[in-house]
Amino acid sequence: MVKMLYDRDSTERHVEAAKRFIRLCKRMGGTEELVAGIEPALAGLESKRAEAAGKAEERMYASDALVLADTQLDNAVRTAFERCQQFDRSSAAAPVLPGIFPGESFGDLVRTPVLEEPDAVRELVVRLESLDEQHELYAVAAELRRVADASVQAASD
Repeated sequence: MVKMLYDRDSTERHVEAAKRFIRLCKRMGGTEELVAGIEPALAGLESKRAEAAGKAEERMYASDALVLADTQLDNAVRTAFERCQQFDRSSAAAPVLPGIFPGESFGDLVRTPVLEEPDAVRELVVRLESLDEQHELYAVAAELRRVADASVQAASD
């Protein structure tokens, strides 16, 4: 049965209809011109379909990389928070947690939107770097900066 194709029909439907048309035409005599006319269009459509599938796969990979980078950034923030807590428990010096994590919580930071979180973490890095270079928590800033930069890179890829 003959069915009309519409622009809104899927690429898959257009490809299958064209292939069916070619198969049926090849079984009949005198249809070589019809087949020769549709084969280039079919090849172009299949090429574009393969290109679109490749782009969709690239988008999926980029999304996966961004989700992973965000998870690593969240975990680095949690680790920094825990390190500050451990330092405060084991040190007789003034507590550092309130100065590094205002509100003494990291929840708002890890719930920050993915694309804004690296900037928020860089503010945390600045607070950590305000400690003396000899301070044992000073090195945490470098790790946070590295993971924030990786998150920015994942977002731009």
